[in-house]
Amino acid sequence: METVKNFKLKTLYYVAIILFFLGLGILGPVGIYDDTPTYQALSSDRDPFYGIFLWLFSFLRTFGDDFYFRVIVLIQNGLMAYAGIRLLRFLEKKYNLNWVWSLLITGCLIAPHLLIPVATTSGMILCNSILSEGICIPVYLLFFTGLLKAVFAFESIKETVKHGLISFVLALVLCMSRGQLQAVLIAWFIVMGFLCFVRKKKKWLIGVALLFVAGFFMKSAVNGLYNLGANGVYTGNTSESATMLAHAFFNADLEKEVAFENPDLQAVYEEIRELLVEYELNQAYAPKGLIDFVLYYEDCHDEIKFNHMVVPIHMYARNNGAKPGVETSIRCNEISKELCNELYLQNPGALITTYVKLAFAGLVRTVAYLHPVFILFSVLIFSFAALLVIRQFVRTKRGKSRECSAAVVMTLTLLLIAGLVFSTSFVTACISRYVIYNMSIFYIAFIVLFKESVWTSFVEKNAVKC
Repeated sequence: METVKNFKLKTLYYVAIILFFLGLGILGPVGIYDDTPTYQALSSDRDPFYGIFLWLFSFLRTFGDDFYFRVIVLIQNGLMAYAGIRLLRFLEKKYNLNWVWSLLITGCLIAPHLLIPVATTSGMILCNSILSEGICIPVYLLFFTGLLKAVFAFESIKETVKHGLISFVLALVLCMSRGQLQAVLIAWFIVMGFLCFVRKKKKWLIGVALLFVAGFFMKSAVNGLYNLGANGVYTGNTSESATMLAHAFFNADLEKEVAFENPDLQAVYEEIRELLVEYELNQAYAPKGLIDFVLYYEDCHDEIKFNHMVVPIHMYARNNGAKPGVETSIRCNEISKELCNELYLQNPGALITTYVKLAFAGLVRTVAYLHPVFILFSVLIFSFAALLVIRQFVRTKRGKSRECSAAVVMTLTLLLIAGLVFSTSFVTACISRYVIYNMSIFYIAFIVLFKESVWTSFVEKNAVKC
C-alpha cells in the first residue's frame, strides 16, 4: 500500500514536470535555426512529418510569427511533459518506486533540457527548437514507453499486441521525421520478433516481419506523396545522398586517381577535390587525437557539404537541363549518389577509422560531454551497466533473484543506443542533438537496474541479518 507521503511527493513530481516544461514553453526563447525555413517551406530536402506538423498550425501565422512559433513550442513542451510523466508512472507501478527513486528519475527526465543549452555551442533548448528534434524527443520517449509496455504485458497477449502496434506507429513517425531514426524501426522488429519466440507465438513472427517491411514501404510512400503534394513531384528526400557524399569526400584519398565514365562528372569531382585540398578538408589533414579528430570532422562535413559541393553539383545539374526548384534538387541528389558510389569505399582504411572514432564519440555524447574526463566516465558507466545486466540475468537463472526485468530495460536501452549511434556514424557525426534521444533513457534504466540488482540485494541481506 502506497503511503500518503509517497503519493503526495510523487504527485508533486508530476506537477514539477508539467511546470518545468510549461515554463520552458512560455518563458524560454524560441529556437530558429538555419534549417527551420526548409521545414516551413515543405522542402524536398526534408523528411515529411515535421514540415506537415508545422503546416497544420500555419493558420496561426495570421496572428504573427511570434505567436505561431510560441504555440508550436508549447505543444512540443506539453508533449514532452506528457511523455515524461507516462514513463515515470509506468516505472513507478512496475517497480513499486518510493519517492526517492521517483525523484531521481524525474531529475533524469529534466536534466538534458538544462544541460544541452549550457554544454553545446548551439545553446539549443531542445523542445523550444523549431526543428524536428523538438517533436522527435518526446515521441521517442513515448515509443520507448510503449515498447516497455509491450515487453512486460505478460498476462495479456492483447496488451502486448496493443502496445506493440502503438510503438510501431510511433516508430513510423520518428522514421518520417529524421532518416537516422530508421534505427528505431529495426529495434522494434528485433524486440517484437524476440517476444514472439518468448511467448511461443512463432507464427506471429510472420506478421511482425510483414509489418516491419510494410513500415519502410509506408515511409517511402508518405515521403513521395508529401513531395507530390508540396512540390509537385513524387520523390523521396532529395538531400540524403549529399550527406553521405560529404562523408565520402572527407574519407577519400584525394591523391588517388578516380575515373568517371562521364567527363562532366569527372570535372565536378576534380573541382570539389581541388577545393578540399586547398582548404585542407580531408582526413589526411585531420589531427590525431580522438576529440580533435571528431571536432575537425564536424567542421569539415558541413563545410564540404554546404560550401564546396553545392555550387559545382548545382551547376552541373542546371547545365544539363534541370529546371530550378525540386527538379534541380532531384538531379543534384542523383549526381551526389553517382559520385558517392565511386568514392564511399575508395579508401576503406580511413572510412573504418573515421567510423570507429565517430561511433565512440557518439556513445560518449549519449551519456556525457565529449571531454577526456567524461570519456573515462562513459567507459566506466557503460561497463558497469553491462556488468549489472549480466549479474542480474545470472542471479535470476540461479534463482537468487525474483526477476530480471530491470536488466531487460537496460538491454533494450543499449540496443537503441547502439542502433542510433552505429547507424548515424555511417554518414555523419553523432553531434549531441542526434544522440540526445537516449540520454534520459539510459540514466533512468541505470537507476532502475541499480535499485533492482544492487540496492534490493543489499536491503534483503541486511534484513536477514537483523
